[in-house]
Amino acid sequence: GGKMSKSLNNLYTLDDLKKYIKRIVRFIIILVVWNLIYYYFNDGWKFNGFFTAFINSFFNPNMTSRHLWFMYAIIGIYISLPFIQNMCKNMTREHENLFLILWMIISGGVVIYVPLARELLNTSVDVSYPVPIIGATYYLGYFISGYILYNRFNGIKDKSKINKLNFWCVFTYICSTIVSILVMYFVSLGKNMVYDVTTWYRGIFVVLASFSIFIMVVINEDRFKNKFILKLSGLSFGVYLIHFLILFNIKEYINIIEYNPLIYIPYLTFLIYLLSVCSSYIIKKIPVIKNLI
Repeated sequence: GGKMSKSLNNLYTLDDLKKYIKRIVRFIIILVVWNLIYYYFNDGWKFNGFFTAFINSFFNPNMTSRHLWFMYAIIGIYISLPFIQNMCKNMTREHENLFLILWMIISGGVVIYVPLARELLNTSVDVSYPVPIIGATYYLGYFISGYILYNRFNGIKDKSKINKLNFWCVFTYICSTIVSILVMYFVSLGKNMVYDVTTWYRGIFVVLASFSIFIMVVINEDRFKNKFILKLSGLSFGVYLIHFLILFNIKEYINIIEYNPLIYIPYLTFLIYLLSVCSSYIIKKIPVIKNLI
């Protein structure tokens, strides 16, 4: 998030065109390769023809892995980045405030309010009105919000102000998480099924929790500047790409329903992360494929 947000500070020129195209092509290649990996994995590694596999995997993400939606989103953002940069560079502080408020309400609030109203009030409420920029693509809102928040909070040196911000960030994160859990619990209880609308990426509770963590990372940036954390950071993209393969394999041998979720969910989360980090580290050492993570 921070690295992506920093990139908004540098407007593209014609001299940057090669770098711009190279970045997009690299992500497309990565998406194609990992789509094929997950496609063949789901298909039992039956090689029925590369062209068929390519079409089925690249143009039908449901046949690969659902977590790869992020790759499509980030490629779209990078394609439109020169235009987003110019827009953000010309936004006043008032425009930025208005964007944050509208995005949180229209994209973050409505996505929870509408389905909850439909379920709790037993009505046919169903609003679908994709407001351009603000609500049509919620991940673009995260991207622009990251740029705004980074510029606002980066470089703060006053320790008392940092401590106060840390407190409010932790408070907001805890409150957002608790409210999200309670709403999901009681609605699920009433419907007699899991109803996880409050945990959607664009939900207001997830937005507030994400903002809190992001701001804490920005204001405490100096504390994270050590070799170990920087090394882990360099492996994070690989962890994202590979962790579902590890999760799929673990699920073949462990049925979490048979165990206490309070113990096994944290345990499996740590195990999957550890194995993903190790796998990413090994791949990074292989010259031919190291650029694919």
